[in-house]
Amino acid sequence: MVDRRAISLHALAGAALVILLLQLEAAARPGFQMSFAATAALVALAELWPRPVRDISVPVWIKLLQGGLGWIGASIGVSFIAGLAAAPVAMQSFNRISTYGLPANLITAPLSSFVFMPAIALGAVLTPLDLGRPVLNFAAWSLATAIKSLAPALDPTGPWTASMDHRC
Repeated sequence: MVDRRAISLHALAGAALVILLLQLEAAARPGFQMSFAATAALVALAELWPRPVRDISVPVWIKLLQGGLGWIGASIGVSFIAGLAAAPVAMQSFNRISTYGLPANLITAPLSSFVFMPAIALGAVLTPLDLGRPVLNFAAWSLATAIKSLAPALDPTGPWTASMDHRC
């Protein structure tokens, strides 16, 4: 068991089986179908994605350039494959396709990775000490600002959706 890959289609099938054993009706929900279709496509992509060769004697600036280009390529590939895998379920369930998914994901992925998620994680850690509110307020403000500033650029209905109350 120790030498097996953590991310595999077998593990995904096991997760689906557990969910369906607990909630059989989940199979009829578009969210379940889209999530597992996109995840299955990404796991298959991860198994096929070539592993980069690491040269030790390469200058640092070349390593940084290769890393940045690799990150951009991976972001485009992951977003495209996940959107492509979820598109048939979206078409069937909602009679629409995502036209702005790829550019929206490319813009928001760095913000999510370097601003939203670290602030939320830090806020969650500081909350038991009653110090998390300012950090969580910053995370909420930065997320709301991103929605209000990016939505008009990606969607003609952006001003309308950005003016909505996004609180749960």
